Amino acid sequence: MAAAALAGLALGSCAAPLRLRGGADPLAILEPGLAAYARLEGGLARGLAAKALPAEEAASLAPLLERTRVLALGLGRTAAGGASPASNGRLVEAALLGDYPFRRASLGLAASREWRREGGAYLHEASGLRALVPGPDLALASTGPLEPLLARARDPGSSPIPPRLAPLAEAELLVWIPAPFSFAALGELELGSLPARGLLVAARPAGEGRLEATVALLMEDADSARLYRPAVRLAWYFLAPAILGGEAELPGPGFELEGDLIYARGLTLPESALAGLFRLALPEGLPGPAPR
Repeated sequence: MAAAALAGLALGSCAAPLRLRGGADPLAILEPGLAAYARLEGGLARGLAAKALPAEEAASLAPLLERTRVLALGLGRTAAGGASPASNGRLVEAALLGDYPFRRASLGLAASREWRREGGAYLHEASGLRALVPGPDLALASTGPLEPLLARARDPGSSPIPPRLAPLAEAELLVWIPAPFSFAALGELELGSLPARGLLVAARPAGEGRLEATVALLMEDADSARLYRPAVRLAWYFLAPAILGGEAELPGPGFELEGDLIYARGLTLPESALAGLFRLALPEGLPGPAPR
């Protein structure tokens, strides 16, 4: 049944083109409960995607990224038997919005020696990534099954980013980590008990390869935010090099408090820092996806 659904939406078929519902967040197409999410807009989407993803997946997406204006990425572990062996246990999902000529995009994948037809989709054997272009402005890719992505593209649910952070989530570039203190790289700090719902980094280009960003840590409630703000402020100097790279600069005022939110504005960081943050969610960097 699933294979038939994919075949019916394959390019070149007579099925109606699929278009993402107006106003839907492309992140809502991705699997819920992943370890990390990113949404990149504009020209930086192409450059940062190449740095954020493992080399094989980045190379396989290159033909589609050339025509992409918004890229939504998700990263986590795959269920046993749920992905190609080439994916090394990681689940990479992508929803791409752009200009994909309804037949030409399919022909481009078909013409590449690195892609081969697999049912109604295409498989990049080196990375295990499967791709499908179900409409002229939407492309889907995953190292796991494409059918769930396709179903969510037809009827997107809610964004993985909590509504509380909606104003910040309008940024051109963002990364959302639902379990930020689960990074294996931070294990020595013993921060896993902090009641944090997630870490959001929202940024915009600041020129000369830099970004101006807001870092926001969403806590379980206002009491937790007030109680743990001193610990977060102190831990930042250990977290920043691991999460955002050694070049990240924290402004003088430090972290502010707003209800259940601990945040810092005006952070300056290199463009590569968002990619580095996202890559920390590779299976060797996190014990697994956030609990559902």
